[in-house]
Amino acid sequence: MPRKHTSLITQLITNHIPLAAHLHKIGAEDSPTCPCCRESPETVAHYIIHCPAHRLARATMFHGLHPTAHNLTTLLS
Repeated sequence: MPRKHTSLITQLITNHIPLAAHLHKIGAEDSPTCPCCRESPETVAHYIIHCPAHRLARATMFHGLHPTAHNLTTLLS
């Protein structure tokens, strides 16, 4: 696997990725709220699985995956 992919997966697993919740935690963002839907904190789980603003991209990404693969732990393992 290319190093950039390994780095991205590590950031996703550890929640040290430039999403609003992490940026807010380290003082780099005023709010942890998702800028796309403004409904919830923008965490990895929200961004990949729950955000209504990413519904179409998520449907495309999940198309053809086994139904049990639609949770964060399985997707990142």
